[in-house]
Amino acid sequence: MRISTALLTTTWIGFFGFFASAATIVSAGSSTVGTGSTVLLPISITGVVDLFAFQFDLNFDGTVLNANTVQEGPFLQTGGATFFLPGSIDNTLGVVGFNANSLLGAVLGVSGDGILVNFEFSGISPGVSLVSLSNVTLLDSALNPIPYSTIEGLVTVEAGGGEIPEPSTLTLVPAGILLTLLRRRLFPGAK
Repeated sequence: MRISTALLTTTWIGFFGFFASAATIVSAGSSTVGTGSTVLLPISITGVVDLFAFQFDLNFDGTVLNANTVQEGPFLQTGGATFFLPGSIDNTLGVVGFNANSLLGAVLGVSGDGILVNFEFSGISPGVSLVSLSNVTLLDSALNPIPYSTIEGLVTVEAGGGEIPEPSTLTLVPAGILLTLLRRRLFPGAK
């Protein structure tokens, strides 16, 4: 049985065309933060064409991080007015659910790379938290789904990030000498 060249060519174009159209990547940032300190973690998109609306849930380890705020990123706003819904924060379950944004009106979507949403987290205990995306939906201006892939992020929380550092010995020695000289000058008879 012979497979025609046209059928083989069509199959290969379709196969590689699927991967070419799925070049859109939604990724969670990675960072390091100290306990008691905060970090801004972006959710970015690359290689998108005609993005009109999106929604996703953000998952993290609630024993390592606390989500504080959800802020609209600048990317979708480059296409015009938007309607942004910051997700609902649940630090016990470790999820910020239903983050969504959409352009308003009959406009074309935006294309390229940029930040969709910024999340502010606090480091609450030393450890590493995977930051992943779920329930992701990307829509073009005709409200058709846009194929995508996701990349997870990591946030490392280090001990002692929020503590006030102790002055070093090298700082204290010159200060002590200066105070001793000042004391001798102001109080010449004192020992």
